[in-house]
Amino acid sequence: MIEIKSKETGDLLATVDAESLAGGDLREMRLNGADLRSLDLSGADLQLSDLIGADLSGANLSGALLMGARLNDANLVGANLARARLGAETASRAAMLSGADASQADLERADLRNVEIRRANLQGSNLSGADMRGTDFH
Repeated sequence: MIEIKSKETGDLLATVDAESLAGGDLREMRLNGADLRSLDLSGADLQLSDLIGADLSGANLSGALLMGARLNDANLVGANLARARLGAETASRAAMLSGADASQADLERADLRNVEIRRANLQGSNLSGADMRGTDFH
């Protein structure tokens, strides 16, 4: 059993009946402000999840499914998002990262099609091979 708590209050936000979050089914979860620092979320399905203001710094999200996830104002500093799928054919189905801090993040070969990344900090991030067609930076 894994408990996911608020980064600010320590209040319990969710429990996941698993030994690991890697490859886990976390679709449509409300994890706003969650403390997910340095966790292994590789291959996890976080589609349509609310992660506004969540702390994912140093987390491993490689290969994760994040289409439709709301990551506005999230802390993604140093996170591994290599080959993660955040993008979609239409903006309405893509992730939102407006105001997120993704500095020093690894976004190599990530799918960022039509993702909203307004006011996000991408300084020092690795975007090599990332698909950024239609990405909204304004």
